Amino acid sequence: MVGCMKLKRMNKIIQWLGLLSILASNGIMAAPQYVPFGVNFSPYENGQNPNTGIVLKTNEVASRLKEIRGYSKWIRTYSVTHGLESAGALAHTAGFKTALEAWLGPEDDAAGAGLAANQLEISNLIAAANRGEADLLVVG
Repeated sequence: MVGCMKLKRMNKIIQWLGLLSILASNGIMAAPQYVPFGVNFSPYENGQNPNTGIVLKTNEVASRLKEIRGYSKWIRTYSVTHGLESAGALAHTAGFKTALEAWLGPEDDAAGAGLAANQLEISNLIAAANRGEADLLVVG
């Protein structure tokens, strides 16, 4: 529920920034002078939820990065799985600096899925760093 609330709030911010951009491009008002240093990038929309195992397509991530281009200098992801493996490279291509995070969860489930998920996050984070796709690494 908290993730959905954050997404709705971010969508409203993006819509507001888009409105400001339209007004500025039509000469109705001046373009915003302040660009935030960075934004938390969560590209899920329309009921998508990373907790349900959804995997974003590369074109979805690229499209959503394009929507926020010009409104920030950095993006931060909260994961490097479920389709976000390409977020660092796509963000760099779009002109962003990147802070990529490996999202770690509990490892104590009987099936070992938690440990495997954490290992995948760390492996993907290291791989992105080795490819030069991350300007900052976060583990949490």
